[in-house]
Amino acid sequence: MEPYQHYVCVCVCVCVCAQWQSPDGATMLPTDMALRVDPEYLAIVQEFASDNNAFIRAFAGAWTKMMNADRFSKGRNVCSNA
Repeated sequence: MEPYQHYVCVCVCVCVCAQWQSPDGATMLPTDMALRVDPEYLAIVQEFASDNNAFIRAFAGAWTKMMNADRFSKGRNVCSNA
């Protein structure tokens, strides 16, 4: 077992509500751990890890949507069509 895999196993078994620190100093929050241990999140992580352009497109779309949410007056919301 690689050290990182052991670290994930130990952290998941010991605590689910704190942040963890690996022996090499990396800190992970519960949300970070979910990306590694939840099958649905892991599939997304692996997709983006293998296709950086897909990640950039998804991130840009989400960022634009957040930055434009409720930006315009009179109830016009550009995100409703996104």
